[in-house]
Amino acid sequence: MCQKKNGQILCAVILIVVLALFLSSFAIINFIGFPKFCTFDMYEDTAYSMLAWEAKSIFPKDWVFGNQYYVVATPVLCALFYGLTGNINFAMALATMAMTLLVMLSMLFLIHPFTDKLGRLTGMAAMIGCMITANAVASLEGQLFYILASYYSCYLITVLIVMGDYLHALCFKNKRGFSAALILSMALCFTTGMQSLRITAVLILPVLATEILRILILLIRKEKNKIKRTWAVTLRALLYTFSNFLGAIFIKVLNVPNVTIYGSLSQRNLSSLKDAHEVNMRILKKITGFYYACTEENGWIYFILASFFTAIVILAAFLSLYRYIAERKKGKSGKKYLFGAINFSVFAISIAGLFAMNLVFDMNFRTPYLFIWYPFTAISCVVLLQYLKPGCWKIVGILLLCIGCIGNWYVGYAPAVQKTLEPYDANIYRKMSDYIVESGFSYVYGDICVTSPIAAYSNGQVLAASSFEKPLEILTYINPQGVYGEDENSKAVYIFYCGQNIDAEKYAEKIGASMTLIAEFEGGYYTLYTSDKQLMHYGEQPSESFLKS
Repeated sequence: MCQKKNGQILCAVILIVVLALFLSSFAIINFIGFPKFCTFDMYEDTAYSMLAWEAKSIFPKDWVFGNQYYVVATPVLCALFYGLTGNINFAMALATMAMTLLVMLSMLFLIHPFTDKLGRLTGMAAMIGCMITANAVASLEGQLFYILASYYSCYLITVLIVMGDYLHALCFKNKRGFSAALILSMALCFTTGMQSLRITAVLILPVLATEILRILILLIRKEKNKIKRTWAVTLRALLYTFSNFLGAIFIKVLNVPNVTIYGSLSQRNLSSLKDAHEVNMRILKKITGFYYACTEENGWIYFILASFFTAIVILAAFLSLYRYIAERKKGKSGKKYLFGAINFSVFAISIAGLFAMNLVFDMNFRTPYLFIWYPFTAISCVVLLQYLKPGCWKIVGILLLCIGCIGNWYVGYAPAVQKTLEPYDANIYRKMSDYIVESGFSYVYGDICVTSPIAAYSNGQVLAASSFEKPLEILTYINPQGVYGEDENSKAVYIFYCGQNIDAEKYAEKIGASMTLIAEFEGGYYTLYTSDKQLMHYGEQPSESFLKS
């Protein structure tokens, strides 16, 4: 008994160390490394946050959204912290860390009634440690939840809260009434429905499908009395759906400007099915980690990690279904087995549905859309732990999981931490940013790939207002719109690279403007100018009706 208790204490300590390792790494990257790793997507989130706070609205006037709106996303929280601190980079780091803590609390809420203290620690460690990626700050999936701008953390929180409320109601009679968890679930479904259809695809429809499947099984087994006893569970699934659809309708009524960037829901041509299948396979390999076994040095490490976590998912799914069916044949319905079976059903339907959508619709299917794999993996770790007998096997299982998580940290976050802690940052963008700030400019015009990191290093002192691919042509979405007047021009510097200044000078001559070269960097590769007239302009595509669409 004493050895068993000592083993549990050891496991708890190791799990806490793993949690501390990841959380401290997230903090270092977010609070110190944000300017170093900031891409234009991340910077535009901070630009939105500044505009949102100034407008005191989540839909600021001079902002056109892309594929998703911001209602409960990280930039909204960042806007609040920016208002409190006045430091935009610090505000984004604080918002991202806050979302990370909310993810962990949401995971704890989901698994709390189904496992013990050790299992809860395991679930939280698995949730932040199960992602396999090469250098998280440079990979899109690595940026989803815990670092930099944490694009999808609000969706992950919604998945965990809604799944927790649904499972608690299904497994415990005393949790089927009207509750704070139900209100929160409906609110999250509504607000994420306003943002995009992501939660509809990955959670709402799979939960609804699982509930329909559960009812059909009960009808086949002629157990109508159980359907009546669990009507509150069915009602919950319907309320999630209603709230989510209502949010999607409400945002349309508000008519907030946006531009669809990635693909559409038009039907796919049969001739492109092979390409779609190849995309599915590539994304599946990437999300599970096998992709990196073929593309990175020390690929064997990625292969072992990918095999380990994929095996956990498969084994947990098999045991859950097998034990649940076996228990049902005996006339029992253990909560432990129902927990695993329902999780498998929802997440498997979600993943299969996304792959099927890509085969049917001509959409730009991207790795982040399969973010549901990560909570599936983390919950599978908890499920599998439940099936391990107390004692030696459970301790070994937890230790192996910790080793796997540390392996993911080593390949995913350690390189970023090391780069963040380098004593001197000789980044060219930092040099240009320092020059622009010291020269007293408030705006930087140019290509978004260059202006964004420059503005990020300025920490809010300079606002980037950008073009994309076509120099001087204003980017009409996810980019400030109302900053191209003559007053702003008098406080702005134009930046060009790779000979873009030649075309800019021709355009300036055409409109009767005079450009003045004020600085060169990297042997003239980057050139900085001022102009006596505004050079930034809209191209042929944008119009008043376009910006209101």
